[in-house]
Amino acid sequence: MGHEASVNSVAFAPHQLGLILASASADCSIGILEFNATNAQWVESRILKAHEQGVNAVSWCPVQRTIGDGGDQPLRKRIASCGNDKLVKIWVVDEKGEWTVEKNLAGHSDYVRDVAWCPVISHSMFTIASCGMDQSVILWRCNENSEWTAKLLEKITLWKENIQGQWQKIDDNSKA
Repeated sequence: MGHEASVNSVAFAPHQLGLILASASADCSIGILEFNATNAQWVESRILKAHEQGVNAVSWCPVQRTIGDGGDQPLRKRIASCGNDKLVKIWVVDEKGEWTVEKNLAGHSDYVRDVAWCPVISHSMFTIASCGMDQSVILWRCNENSEWTAKLLEKITLWKENIQGQWQKIDDNSKA
């Protein structure tokens, strides 16, 4: 994909959007690689300066049709990204076919290491989870008015499966 620094994350788009791959790079950009079936060629685009100090992860929004679109409207391409600028950003393709920032979500106090879009849209709400070097996990929810709210998860427990197939608690983030 031609990044100029390490590639930190890759994610395929939902199948309804076609064969598309997004990549997050330490060169501060997001690469989008889309297969054009008409001419059997890969088309590359890039979101430059997506995050200051590097992009750590990308995640695609699940496909959603709005009521009344009748199936004649193109499906919206939307991704979430996170980076060392302590932000989660939501990107959307605009009317001109350009990737633009739809929303900046600020809630972390240190680098944001990963972001994941919930694969299921419930009650017309989008949900994104992000985690960071600040030892926090934040759930971001968007309501039907496009208002995003953050919920800090207070306690995270880490588990591992042993060789007997049993789960063991390793640690949790409680400070007590």
